[in-house]
Amino acid sequence: MNSARILRGVASAALRRRNVEMVIIAVLVVSIGSSLLARVLPSKEQWVSRKNLEPKELRPSLTLCTTFSDNPARFEVHSQTVYNWASLRPRLRPVLFAANLSSDLSLLAKSHGWEVQRVTKADKQGMPYINEMFKHIQAHYRSHFYGYANGDMLFSRSLTDTTESLPALLEGKSEQYVFVGQRRSINYVDMLKQDKEFWQPDHVHKYSCTKGHTDPPTSIDFFITTPFGFPWDTLPKLVVGKTRFDNYIIMMAMYLFMGTVDVTGTVHNLHMTGGGHMTHKDSGLADQSANERVINSFGRVAYELGSVANCKYFTRNTRNGMQMARLLQWQIPASFRGLQSERKETTKRNKKRKQGKKQGQEKGKQTGKEKEIEKEKGKEKGNRKQEKKQ
Repeated sequence: MNSARILRGVASAALRRRNVEMVIIAVLVVSIGSSLLARVLPSKEQWVSRKNLEPKELRPSLTLCTTFSDNPARFEVHSQTVYNWASLRPRLRPVLFAANLSSDLSLLAKSHGWEVQRVTKADKQGMPYINEMFKHIQAHYRSHFYGYANGDMLFSRSLTDTTESLPALLEGKSEQYVFVGQRRSINYVDMLKQDKEFWQPDHVHKYSCTKGHTDPPTSIDFFITTPFGFPWDTLPKLVVGKTRFDNYIIMMAMYLFMGTVDVTGTVHNLHMTGGGHMTHKDSGLADQSANERVINSFGRVAYELGSVANCKYFTRNTRNGMQMARLLQWQIPASFRGLQSERKETTKRNKKRKQGKKQGQEKGKQTGKEKEIEKEKGKEKGNRKQEKKQ
């Protein structure tokens, strides 16, 4: 708008003086200047988007995503999760990936301040891929950490206390991290009879310490990563809600020499069981071994390695606040070495094949050129013979 006004003013002044050259120069100067300013200065939309960005100190410490089952028997369970995660806002940003944005659970989540996103990439049963979920929340939301938890997990405020304490502990470290923890299971049917609001964070903290029983270290229902720390593009298409994807993620983090941290000591949680529809087999999802087939296509894997017990670090609460200490010096097991050697051999073979193809193509081109040269020489000799005969 300002450049147009300047152009009109200069043009009117030049026309009054009947100076055509001045009008042409003014048009060129204003057009070039406006184009340069447009490149340097942000547009109105960019200014609006910058204004809408949350200041660093007001950002949620954690963006936590999940997905719910369409099984009606699980509505009561998932509704407890909706209430619990919503009570941890604004320190936590809950995100639900749903195939049906108008379902009862989706509407319930929206009414309690959840972000609800449509599932765009999923398997035949509509279950989303874990790598696509992480890529989406990292691209659309800003927070200090990003995570996933199953739709039957409840947390106390210790979850956000931990994620808010971690940045100071990780300051100055170049290592990328994956945070996991053991779950503590409880029968939600029995808990609803005793306490209808057992989903409250303070109640979760209490029951996690008094009534919950710790599951094996390979039973991992939540994990958190540093922003863009895990290479999700390199991960195969693993589906949530089916077995082994969580163990494989921990194994890959170890394989990539990322810092794996056991936060069991500082994150109190409850895994809701009971009701007859709370296991992977009872969830109504067929082909529970789909993830295993995908993973085993790259080679045999010992899934027990993807355990909380094999984490490199652990967190603990002390009088001086939360600390992160080294648990063990993790070394690559023999099975991982075998995988590494197999991958190295396959990459070498692929390189040799590619080089062989390129060399064959180059040889083919050279032989083709040589044949053309020989043909041309033969033609020249024939022409010379004909000239001599004449």
